[in-house]
Amino acid sequence: MRSITQCNICGIESDPFGEARVLRKYDVLFFKCPRCSYIHTPEPFWLEEAYALDQSTDVGMVMRNVVSARIAKAVIGAFFDGSGKFLDFGGGPGLFVRLMRDNGFDFYWYDPSSENLFARGLAAGTNSVAKYEAITAFEVFEHFTAPMTSVAEMFNVSESILFSTAIVPAIDCDLDRWWYYALDQGQHVSFYTVESLRILARTFGAKLYTDGNSFHLMTKRKIIPWVFSLLSKPRLATLVDIAWRRRSLTMDDYARALGDLGR
Repeated sequence: MRSITQCNICGIESDPFGEARVLRKYDVLFFKCPRCSYIHTPEPFWLEEAYALDQSTDVGMVMRNVVSARIAKAVIGAFFDGSGKFLDFGGGPGLFVRLMRDNGFDFYWYDPSSENLFARGLAAGTNSVAKYEAITAFEVFEHFTAPMTSVAEMFNVSESILFSTAIVPAIDCDLDRWWYYALDQGQHVSFYTVESLRILARTFGAKLYTDGNSFHLMTKRKIIPWVFSLLSKPRLATLVDIAWRRRSLTMDDYARALGDLGR
C-alpha cells in the first residue's frame, strides 16, 4: 500500500517540507520529494469541504480561460490537426470548451466532479475507443491527488496533453510565501517542478515541452521546443488569434441544441 508520504511521481519516500493551515482550520504537514522536488500534501481529507466553498471570489476565471483558449489555438495550429477532435480534461463549467468551439475547434468536455454549464451535449469520456488529437487540462494538475493515475487516463485516449500548472519557484517557495498553494481554498494538493513533470512524461513514453513557468505540453510527437515556448506566451497567442480565423461551430451547436429540445 502506498504511504501517505510517498512521492506521487518518483514513488520514493518524501521528506517533511513544512506545516500550514489549510481552509483556515486544518494544520497540514506538506512533503517534498528529495529526488524530483515535487511538493504534495498527505491524503487530502478536506477536499469535499474545499470544493463545496463559494468560488465567487475567483473573479479572474473568465480571463484565464480566454488566455488559455488563445494559447491552445496557437499551439494546435502549429503542431496538431486543427480539424481533429479534442478533449478538455477537468473542464469545470465548460467555458473553455465553449470558447474553443466558438473558435472552430471540435472540442468535448470531461469532468466527473463539476457541473457542465456551457458545453451541454458535448460531454465525453476517457474510457471509450475514441481517440483525440490532443487533450487540454488547464489549471487541473495541481488538483490531482494521484497524478500518475490521472495522466494515464489521458494518455489512454491521446498521445498529447497540453496543460497549465505553475512551476514551483527555485527560491521563496515556502508555504507562507508562494501564492499558488492557495491554502485558504484547499483545492491545490500537488505542486510540480520541471523535473517532476519530465519524469511524469517519460513514464508514459512522452517528452515534456515547457515555457518553464505555467504552460506545458507532454507529447509523443517531436516538436521544436522554442516554437512551443514562443507560442505559449499570451501576447503572441493573441496575435495568432487575431490573424488566424476558423469557421465557428457556434451555430452548428445551436442547431444541435434545438434538435435535442425537439424544436
